[in-house]
Amino acid sequence: MTQHKHNRNNYLTRNKFIYFPVISFMFSMIFTLSSYGQTDTSDAKMSFDLGFTRGNNINILPFFRRIKTNEKKEVDILFPFYAYKRNYVLPTKRSYFFPVYWSDSTAQTRDFRLFTTYYPSLLHISSKKSNNIHSYIFLDLAPEINLLEYTKSADGNYLQNNFLFFLWYYNNKIEQRSHLVLFPLYWSFRDKEKSTQTLIPLYLSGTYHKHQGKFLAVT
Repeated sequence: MTQHKHNRNNYLTRNKFIYFPVISFMFSMIFTLSSYGQTDTSDAKMSFDLGFTRGNNINILPFFRRIKTNEKKEVDILFPFYAYKRNYVLPTKRSYFFPVYWSDSTAQTRDFRLFTTYYPSLLHISSKKSNNIHSYIFLDLAPEINLLEYTKSADGNYLQNNFLFFLWYYNNKIEQRSHLVLFPLYWSFRDKEKSTQTLIPLYLSGTYHKHQGKFLAVT
């Protein structure tokens, strides 16, 4: 019994001296290959503390990451739950705290979502400076699918309202296009060339050839 225990201890001791160099070699190769995987274009000194640090850049993902240059700034905290990204050249800005809010902005647009996974969002507010359109959407499930929407331009040339999945109204005076849907009974569509009105199951009417011709079908 004593001899068997002694042989076992010798076996573990020998393997300990074998495994330790192998594991050390593997870790050294990983760091070596990582350094060759990316071209170093920075003159800033790199240090290894709790993570990788170079100048103003820190990378200890998933806990914290920061990149700061003359062109951009990026911050991640507890990735992927919080992020802040700003591009000074474009310029664009994005920040989110999942699933509390999501915010995007450019020189021409603003987009804010509250209590969101992007889709769905409990509240979605957006605006466009180019045509001065502001939009407020409650329970935004997918593009053009929501519980309540109020979208309008400051000059009144653009208006879009949706309510309870049953009322869809759209009016673009500049493009001369509009529609009104009271789902599923009434459907009305109009542009500068033609129009149709359908009341299910009673009739279908409309115009064509720049509204010069008319038709009516009674069911």
